[in-house]
Amino acid sequence: MPAYNGNAIAVATIWLVGVGGLTDTSLSASSLSVKTDDDGLDADPLQFSTHSQQPYSLSCKGRGFLRILASVIQQMPLPMG
Repeated sequence: MPAYNGNAIAVATIWLVGVGGLTDTSLSASSLSVKTDDDGLDADPLQFSTHSQQPYSLSCKGRGFLRILASVIQQMPLPMG
């Protein structure tokens, strides 16, 4: 395995995080809401249920990957991050 493969992986990871970060900034505030108590603390900080009522959340890297994949599938220009 050549040494430059590590550099390519690092650049690709930074690109995924950059594109995902731009996607995160375009989300509405209502999609980022957190259920809190009256004192402002999280209502259920240690909830280990497999049937969570909260929507599935993606990491910044995951959002970037999906955004790039969608651009490839739709044959649109690749997003820059």
